[in-house]
Amino acid sequence: MTAVAAPPTKDVGRARGQFVRHPAWLAVPLLIVFVLAFLYPLLRMGEVALLRGDVVDNVTRLIDTPLYVRVLGRTFQIALMVALVTVALAYPLAAFISRRSDRVQALLLVLLFVPMLTSVVVRAYSWVTILRPNGVLDGIANMLGLPPLGGAFFENEAGILIGMVHLMLPFAALPLYAAFRRLDPQLPLAAATLGASPARQWLRIVGPLTLPSALAAFVLVFITTLGFVITPSILGGPRALMLGVLVQRQMALNDFPFAGVLSITLLATTLITLILLRLAVRRFRAVGLL
Repeated sequence: MTAVAAPPTKDVGRARGQFVRHPAWLAVPLLIVFVLAFLYPLLRMGEVALLRGDVVDNVTRLIDTPLYVRVLGRTFQIALMVALVTVALAYPLAAFISRRSDRVQALLLVLLFVPMLTSVVVRAYSWVTILRPNGVLDGIANMLGLPPLGGAFFENEAGILIGMVHLMLPFAALPLYAAFRRLDPQLPLAAATLGASPARQWLRIVGPLTLPSALAAFVLVFITTLGFVITPSILGGPRALMLGVLVQRQMALNDFPFAGVLSITLLATTLITLILLRLAVRRFRAVGLL
């Protein structure tokens, strides 16, 4: 006589229900977007770069052409300068906003993020009208009786720096603002009662407690600006090419394998930079700076 399998118990049904309602399922839509919007294009770029062209020839072309090496170095140099200047400006700005009343804070945050509602192209061309020869800056110089700048900040690295800092300032100010909001206001007061000057309060209390957010803002701005295309194209001109602009031009010439090699080079150097920054953060923590 064969045994009849027992029906699933209530515990098994409850376990299945818990599995279906597990919080990890909430990440499934995000994973789908990640695969379709990032991972698949990345794999396609690698396939085009490695399988549809002569990889050795393209890599040799990249290494042996001084222009491409200079563009790669300039890209990292500009991204580093933009990150440093942006964080340096966002730090006191975030501190100032965090010390206002709640209503004023809300107003200042709205004013900070309103420019983000404007197109990047519009903001870039706005800087063109300001920085170009006979532009707004030259008009102000003439009004003040000063010699005209003659486009000294236009179609060069200075113009790119100004435009990128303007774009990235809100992204750096937000994490720093959150860090200042979490900072206990009683800590500087306690240090002041113990005789610490305002400068020592910043060096010993405010600075170390907000340094992780400053590093996060620096990495965010640095990584984002490495791939900028529109702002360098409009404000940099032919004398200040960045790698993103070079990739776009190679794609316009239908040289997709070489554009893929340039993109992979940028991605690889970015990952190496992130690893070095991670090692630096660990070193900071080992010596007690974080």
